[in-house]
This record gives sequence, structure tokens and C-alpha cells, in this order.
Amino acid sequence: MAVGTLDQSDNSAGAEVAIGSSNANFHYSCQQVKIGVAGNVSDVELRLSKIVGSPTDNVEVAIYSDNGSDRPNILISDVQTIAGSSLTASLATYLFTFSTRPAVAVNDLIWIVVTRSGANDGSNYYAIQKSASSTYANGIHVISPDLSTYIVRDKDAWFNEYYVSGGWSGGVVNSTAAASISTMNTTAPANITSISSVT
Repeated sequence: MAVGTLDQSDNSAGAEVAIGSSNANFHYSCQQVKIGVAGNVSDVELRLSKIVGSPTDNVEVAIYSDNGSDRPNILISDVQTIAGSSLTASLATYLFTFSTRPAVAVNDLIWIVVTRSGANDGSNYYAIQKSASSTYANGIHVISPDLSTYIVRDKDAWFNEYYVSGGWSGGVVNSTAAASISTMNTTAPANITSISSVT
């Protein structure tokens, strides 16, 4: 159960989108979210699966800020992980509760960033569920090979974003937390490409 209260969501259930397949563009899945209630981001829910094979690394989920140009910027939460071996072959809902909960104001933009801890592998990889249509009006869904270049998806990701209020303080993201995502970086990306039919 989430520790926070639901703020933003898109629960229109659509197809699966690969994470960490042989296509390098699918290493990161990033959903932009526009905050509706001031507080601290506490949890996110996503629908995930190990769609092909038996991956043995982890799925990693974190919150990034927005760079002002509709792209992820820097890590602002801790990194939550789930063992790939614990995911099912069919989509299921997984809750990620952060211990470092970034403070946000109404209309702030944040990013839910999902990746795998290991290298892309066309025989063993994951998937995230996307919405059936672009029903979430307050953000975009992008994929990326390296958090430097981006491809805009035609559908948003399925997600729930929760918040807590009342002055919760989780401190500042430190180097240990940031380093636990081996390939996530904190440099602002360079470009973004629009595409409507990448699978």
C-alpha cells in the first residue's frame, strides 16, 4: 500500500513497451508528470513484466527533475529496485516507495525514470505498460538509450504518482543513492526526437 495520497495517474491500459531489449533506444523509459498538489513525492506504481526470457538483473525506478525543455534533468530521489527474477511474465502492478522524497510545488514537472541495472539483452528483458491512448494531458512519455537523446512515444506510460504533506524531510540525494543506478547520469540531455510508432 502506498504511504502517500494519489495525485497524478494514467490507468488507461494499453500494450507493453520494452525496457532493455536489443534495441538500444529502449534502455530508459521516462514519464513526465505535472504535480497537482504541493508536498513530497512518496510513491509511484507501474505495471511491469519480464516479457522475454529470464532476466537476472534489477529494474530501477527513480524521480528526476525537469530541465525546462520537457526532458529529464537530475536525480532528486533515491533509487528503488526490484529483482528481475521476482517479476512475472505477464504485466502486474508494482509499488515503489521512496525514502528520499523530493519536495514539489503545484505545476512542477518531474519524471518517473525506469531502467534496468544490466546491459540490454535481446533474449532477456522487461516491459512497462503504456496507456491505450495519450490520455494524460500533463506530460509526455519518452524512451532513451543514455539519458542524452530521446524519442517521444505516442502513448503515455501507465502510472500512479503519490505524495505526502506535512513537512516531511528526507534530506538531499547523496552520491551513494545516485551511484546505485550504474548508467543514469545527471547531465542535461541534448536533443529530443518525435516518433509515433517505435515498439
